[in-house]
Amino acid sequence: MSESMLDPRITLTDLLDLPVFREVCEAFTQAFHLGLRVSSESGQTLIESLEPNGFCEEVARLKDGRRLCAEARDRLLTQPLSGSTVNAATCFCGFKYAAFPLNYQFDFIGRVVLGPYRDGPWSPQRLLESQPQLKKEAKSLSGFAERAPQLDPELFKNAVRFLAKALDAFVFVNAKRLITTRLHLNAVMESRQSALKKLEAEPAAMLLDTENLAKLKGLF
Repeated sequence: MSESMLDPRITLTDLLDLPVFREVCEAFTQAFHLGLRVSSESGQTLIESLEPNGFCEEVARLKDGRRLCAEARDRLLTQPLSGSTVNAATCFCGFKYAAFPLNYQFDFIGRVVLGPYRDGPWSPQRLLESQPQLKKEAKSLSGFAERAPQLDPELFKNAVRFLAKALDAFVFVNAKRLITTRLHLNAVMESRQSALKKLEAEPAAMLLDTENLAKLKGLF
């Protein structure tokens, strides 16, 4: 059996049916009004399902706001993840995020990042600790912050657990389908090679001209 066909490392892009996967992610986003990003092991964003968030848009308009948001997003997309642990993070503006890995046979193949959200009334304290120059803007930001999703911690934990199990099942089913396809292709290739070796070993094969032999090989 060809080792190259059956044993290569499976990546998330091998497994994703993007249109179907995107529908699952968008359904979750609409149910909880929570942004969701899925990235590959290398950090490439594959799915980005976002809810309109006036707060983030306002912060991005502030001086250095867009840069700070980009840096926070990059940290979320690159922080180490292990096992099935959900990592929680609080952004510089006080909003919360969560990230968990997608694994296949204990190999890390991607990550899911959820947020932003809050688990209570927004306070500008964390924002002003790192960006004291935004003291004047903090009051106006409070109005936008109240529009962001507020999730009960226990509800959020259960929602993340449900999503993780659903995505694990998606990965498992698609991995099984991919391996079955590779097994079939491997069997076809082995049959082709065996038939060609027998054909070329037959004395009668010497009577076939090159063109006819090429046509015969093309049938496999």
